Amino acid sequence: MNYDQLVETFWDERPWLRVEANRSFLLSAAGTPVTMQGLCRAADRLGNQLVIAADFNFAWREFISRRPEFDLQANRNICFSSLNPYEQPSADAFCEIADRQNSPLRINAAATAQIEEQQRRGRNQKEGEQRRAELIDQISHRGATKDERGQPVFTAFSAVSKLKRWFPVSILADLSLQQLEELAVSGCVTTEVTAQPKKQEEAPISLLINPDTNPPREYTRKELWRMTREQIRPLLFHGSGLPITGRKERFTEIIEGRVKPQGSGE
Repeated sequence: MNYDQLVETFWDERPWLRVEANRSFLLSAAGTPVTMQGLCRAADRLGNQLVIAADFNFAWREFISRRPEFDLQANRNICFSSLNPYEQPSADAFCEIADRQNSPLRINAAATAQIEEQQRRGRNQKEGEQRRAELIDQISHRGATKDERGQPVFTAFSAVSKLKRWFPVSILADLSLQQLEELAVSGCVTTEVTAQPKKQEEAPISLLINPDTNPPREYTRKELWRMTREQIRPLLFHGSGLPITGRKERFTEIIEGRVKPQGSGE
């Protein structure tokens, strides 16, 4: 088999490199005698120095514009080589590869860091909510009774009157975690607590990560529609029964198609 025949056979195997300008580079880097194995090793070494065929290049750029988290050269080669022999390259075909149950694609460092940060914030938020629930339960049981209107109250010292008095349990929901910690230790309700309840802050996005996907991504609209009530409940509520902040809103946004699930390509 002469050089031209070898190159043609190589191009049949890697059609995305079927560009005449690549021929001399491949032959020069393949060593002597030129073999298929040598051409493959040469292509791997040359990497981005080789020109990508126009149809493959266009499809890849469109795919990356949709799914920038997969912008890696290794992913590009996997997508190209995963196409069926007579399948035309397209962004849709690459998205299908990315969305497979055990996708061979890997997300890039920027997307990985973003997901890890979201997961870290989610863990911290969950721990904070659990601690808030514990403190509210602890404080609300101090001398717990009900006032003349039947509303639950607890006892604490007033920073204003310096006397022990009754306070409505409802004020605890408006306190920050730090204020609850201080109240649990001191047993004293300050003027700031009653006059300046916790300022509402914008809650971070709480992602609905599908743990069975690799790389991790959010549940898609179709996946959520197929889930039973029992499967959905752990996504929206803690084991204690308290709602997970932001999850119900995120669930509704995905179901109604108002947002694109992160990493899903929908």
